[in-house]
Amino acid sequence: MKNASLKMVAAVLAVLGIGLMIVNFGTAHPLLLDEAPETTPHPGEMLEVSPDVIQLTFNEDTVHGGMEPELSRFYVVQLPGSNVALMGGADLDDPARSSMKATLDEPLADGEYLVRWVAVSAADSGYTEGAFNFFVGGNPDGIGTRNEGGTAVGGPGGEGHGHGDEEDGGNN
Repeated sequence: MKNASLKMVAAVLAVLGIGLMIVNFGTAHPLLLDEAPETTPHPGEMLEVSPDVIQLTFNEDTVHGGMEPELSRFYVVQLPGSNVALMGGADLDDPARSSMKATLDEPLADGEYLVRWVAVSAADSGYTEGAFNFFVGGNPDGIGTRNEGGTAVGGPGGEGHGHGDEEDGGNN
């Protein structure tokens, strides 16, 4: 009888352990780390000169498998307008697969730029998307910071499983 009770306790603990693993992996949505130095330039940053590199860093890491390199992308648009100035993707030199990067061939002209990104988790294909702006050559029009920190859209978390959409009306 004692042996049967131990087996039942072990089975219950095993089921609970598997459930915790599913919850842990089932909620893997990459979140943008939007402060410097993680993300360069960071949301709302005013740069005197064009950056050489645009790098977005996320909280995904090898524990969750990092980001899916073929599906995680970003693009940069000079505002106003919709012409893509630069496209970037997963940083293949990052062993944690937690960042995206693009190196500029030509400097960006002065103005406001919008970075729009999609980051897909390798663990469960859940993804977040977001956008932020930055400025080259200052911000003479006093435009506010645009920072959509990321909305989780796919995977087991499902539509509306948000991670902090925000609109920061201040100037950085």
